Amino acid sequence: MKPDFNVSRTSIASLIIVLLSGCLAPPEIEEHRAFIASEVVNSPAIQGGLIAQENFELYYRATGSAEMAVAVWVHGTPGGWASGGRLLVNEEFTRQVLFASIDRPGWGRSQFIDAPQLVTSYAEQAKLIVPLLKKLKADNPGKPLILVGHSLGGSIIPVIAADFPELVNGLLIVSAGLDPELTLPRWYNRVARNRLINGAIGERMQAANVEMYSLAPELEKLSRRWTELKMPIIVVQGDEDELVNPANADYAERVLNPEYSRIVRLPNQGHFTHVERTDLIATCILAIANQQLDRCVE
Repeated sequence: MKPDFNVSRTSIASLIIVLLSGCLAPPEIEEHRAFIASEVVNSPAIQGGLIAQENFELYYRATGSAEMAVAVWVHGTPGGWASGGRLLVNEEFTRQVLFASIDRPGWGRSQFIDAPQLVTSYAEQAKLIVPLLKKLKADNPGKPLILVGHSLGGSIIPVIAADFPELVNGLLIVSAGLDPELTLPRWYNRVARNRLINGAIGERMQAANVEMYSLAPELEKLSRRWTELKMPIIVVQGDEDELVNPANADYAERVLNPEYSRIVRLPNQGHFTHVERTDLIATCILAIANQQLDRCVE
């Protein structure tokens, strides 16, 4: 009896969606989505804004007071500004930090006006994000501006810092691929490019898969620039991360100047550090702002 190809294709597509989204719908992620819907999306304390430049608009949500610092959250793939939502409603944190969370270029409302499209060049991502950084710097003179990136966002923010060092005073890289050799496309990325499977996984997962193919080549470009980063940098990596090889932390330890950096390895921690250990993320941002990196501990 021949297998039902439609059933097989559906089953494979479902697996691809699971793997590309980095989510087996674990309880903590479902809880996070419910939390964002109930506590974050309609919060009157969180203001939305658009920064326009030529044919592009960058969307962000922000709240807080820049007593200590300004921090900008850059999400992974797929994703949107709500990825940093728990920090937006962490009042102890936002009393000290003006916190802005963006829709990364090509996602959500951060789009080219005439034709929405992905932005796979990290240098181009940087150029499209920089107008917001310039605004935040101008509005908060003398305050350090810290970029915080989770997953693919953490792979991108070093490029922003290298290209625009005058705007960035520190980096917090969370659960991110950094080693070009460890971030090559996996088998499910290759399967997802099949025409039939690609059509079944939906536009959001298609876009995530395209971004994953740009990761290793963009990191190869970055590999020659790590020595340019002379600012406080903390890399936080879970030892049980199923999506980002924990050995990326070892790579970071090799390429970063120990004078400016700290590597924080979290035992028994998976990929969703920003959801499960939000207080640690807040502590590490403040540690960078104070240039006391050893305080990035729970």
